[in-house]
Parts: sequence; C-alpha cells; structure tokens
Amino acid sequence: MHQLTALAIEAGRHLQSQQTGFIHFNYGAQPGEPHDTIPFYENLLFALALFKSRTLEQGTEAALLLDRLVSFQSASGNFPLYLHDFPNCQDRFLAARSLLPLAILIKEYSKPIETLSSDGSLLEQVKQAALNAARYSLDAFHRTEPQYHNAITLAVGAVMLGSLLQKSDIEESGKNILEKLRQYGPVTAWYIPKQMGEILTALTWHYPDISTSPWRQLFEHAARFCHPRLRCYCGPAFCDFLDGAEPEASLLDLFLVGDTIPTRISNAEMTCLRGIIVPSAMKLLPDIEKSLESEDIVEGLRAMTVITPNGAVQCIERPKAETIPNYRGHHPFRIVWGAEDGIHSIAAQCSYDVTATYRKEDDDTYSILFDLQHLPQDDERENQTEVVFYADRHEKLQILVDDVKATCFNLDDKVLVENETKAIEISFNVVDGDGEFSGHIMPGNRLSQKAAKGTNRFAAYDWMITLRTLRRSSNCRIEAKVTIKDK
Repeated sequence: MHQLTALAIEAGRHLQSQQTGFIHFNYGAQPGEPHDTIPFYENLLFALALFKSRTLEQGTEAALLLDRLVSFQSASGNFPLYLHDFPNCQDRFLAARSLLPLAILIKEYSKPIETLSSDGSLLEQVKQAALNAARYSLDAFHRTEPQYHNAITLAVGAVMLGSLLQKSDIEESGKNILEKLRQYGPVTAWYIPKQMGEILTALTWHYPDISTSPWRQLFEHAARFCHPRLRCYCGPAFCDFLDGAEPEASLLDLFLVGDTIPTRISNAEMTCLRGIIVPSAMKLLPDIEKSLESEDIVEGLRAMTVITPNGAVQCIERPKAETIPNYRGHHPFRIVWGAEDGIHSIAAQCSYDVTATYRKEDDDTYSILFDLQHLPQDDERENQTEVVFYADRHEKLQILVDDVKATCFNLDDKVLVENETKAIEISFNVVDGDGEFSGHIMPGNRLSQKAAKGTNRFAAYDWMITLRTLRRSSNCRIEAKVTIKDK
C-alpha cells in the first residue's frame, strides 16, 4: 500500500498551510470556499502518514506536528473538532475516533516518535494522551452509546491500547464492547458503504484475517455486496451516494483495490488521507466468479441484490421519505456496471411522497412499481416529476427512444440506454388508477449526488428520464419495466 501512503501525503500537502504547517479543512465548506479551520483528526492522520513514509525529513515533521496536536487535549480527555475551539469539544466521540490512529502510532512508530522529538518526551506524551482519550471515550460510551461504526473503532482502539500499554481494564472493556456489538448480528451500518469501510478497517487491526475470526459473518456479508472488479459497494442502495459521475469513494473501496488504486479513489483526497489507517496486511475481498442473488431485510425493507461478474442490480422497497434517515441516498432500483472508461449506473429515485416496490420478472427483466398518492399542486413544479430514472452523463452512453434520438417520450415508448457493453430498456405504463404523463429526457442530478454544490451547483452529472404529471387520479400506480442485456 505504498501508493496509498503517497496519496495520503499528497492530499495532506494540498490542504497544508505554509504559514501554520497544519492541514486546513472545514467539513461544511462548499467547493470553491476557503478552508480556514484546522481539524484535529485529519492532522493526526497526516502525522501518521508522514511517519509511514519512513523518511527522516517527513518523520521529523510528523513528530513536530504530533507534539503540537497532543497539547490540544482537554482536561476530560477529548479533543476539539477544530483547534480554535479548544478547550471546547463539540464532538463527544472524537476521542473515540482518534483512539485507533493513536494506538497505531504507538504500535508502529514508537521508536521514531521517541528519537525525533526535540526533548525525547513526546512518546510518553502520546501514550498519556491515548490513555486519557481511552478512559474518556469508554466513560462516554457507557453514558451514551455512539453510532455502531464509531463504537467498533473505539472498542478496537481500546483493545490495542490496553494491550500495548498493559492496561488490562481498558483492554477488557474494549473486548466486552466488541463482543456486545458482534452479538447484534447484521445491522443497518453493514449496508452503508462509508460506515462499513470504517468497521472493516478497525476490525482488521484486531483480526488480520477477518474471514476466520468471530466476525466472519461480517466478512461474508461484505464479500456478498462488494464488487472486486468494479471496486465498489453493490449491495442494497439504502444510503449510497455519488460524487460526480461515479460512486462516492470510501474506506470500503480500499479493501477491493489490490496493488493499483483507481482514479476514482485516488482523486478523493479525504478518502486517501483517512485511508492511511487501513492496515497494510488487510484481507482483500474475493473475486466474483458467477452470478449471485440474495434477499435481505434492511430497516424492515425488503431488498434484493443480483451481482454478476461485470455488474449488479439492486432493488429495495421505498417507504415514505420521512421514515428514511437519508432518503436522498435511497434508490428503489439501481444498475451498476463497469467498462474501461469507469463505473456506470442507472438509478430510480422518486419525489418525497412516492412509495415504491419491485418484482423480478425473469433473469433480465425487473418491474418497479411506484405508488403516487399526494396530488401535486400547480405551484409544486418539482413534485410534478414524481418518477425519475437517472443515467450518468458519459460521452459513450447514449439514450434512444424507439431507436431514435429524442428528448420526449410517451407511456409505453421504449427508452434505451446503452454503451458498448450494456443495453438497458425502460418503459412506463399506468397499471392502477388513471392519468396523463409526459416523458422528458434532460440533464440533471439524482438526489444522491454530492458534487453538485458550491461552484459546481449548476453542473449536471446525469441524464434524467422523467415522467412529468399532467393529470392523474389521487391514487395512481406506475410500472417501470426494465430489461437488461449484455452485448
């Protein structure tokens, strides 16, 4: 993983201020806006990346950076989200997240930390800061349990630190938390790529081969839904987002890359920097040799996934949006496939009040059933496009209506989306109630698009294949029939 170390350092250098020597980054800043704040966690990861380079110059810089960071620990043991907040700590569980990189520093780089510090005391300062963070985080856990993925990170960090510093109480507390979480079995976090990546990263530090550990069910779950050839998550799209034309990068992708990191991931600076904690000896997920079909229940919603050697189809029921924590990342239907020019996807999403279910007709055909209930008012222009399919706007991806290029279509017309490897045909019809709809093909962005903000807020990364409601009954069901063919 030498390439990842180089990418992490490159990302840090790009965000580093020449004046302060710190990484400047703001979690809420839009593209094009300045990053003036100094986050504690990303600077801690940058110090780890510099140590991992194993060069004297960068190791000395890392020791200086680490020396400055540990002085920002509050009396309680937590760290500030941004250094200017000190001694206030807005994130109750930042110490829990920081525990793993601190434990890695002590485990892997004790000697350089000790020898490169100005007075030789830095290693003891780091150990004490880690102990303070562990005791604070364990106490915070018992008062208010954090999100599942943060609890896993805390537990593994506590086990590592307790073992390294011979603090049996901390080690046992970490083991007890891990066992408690393991007994939950599959949880929602297992279906969220960003959280799944953090979970696998932490557990791999405790179990280098998760496939033979007490957590093998988690590994088998990841192996079912992560596509090694596409190098992305392909499970139920319960909370999944795009960054531009391709899936948003996460630590989970780093368990799929092998020796070469694809451009989609290498361009994601913060993923590369945060990926510095992914173990070098990680267990890579296995390749896919044949088509696999599985059914799951995610947050009470029926879901189906069909993964083939060159792509995947994902279906999940869509309830009313107010019942979904991140409805923008919820896709009732999605196709993902790969080509030499990158990852392509076609996804269905719908307006706030629309519910959806699905039915598999045969090996190639799926029916997505959209139930339209609330009648849009004349001034609700956005809600008049109640059913939308999105296809990424790639130059090699073309859209035809009944075999000719068009920007409008009618019910029962066949809309074809194709490139050199795949042809997807979509047709719409009313199966319950009645109404008049006008089909349109135009540029836009799916709800799950994260890149369309700030200076990019007017960019369109998708083609919208949408039904605009002209008139309909109060209860109306639309069927979208999707047929998928390999070329």
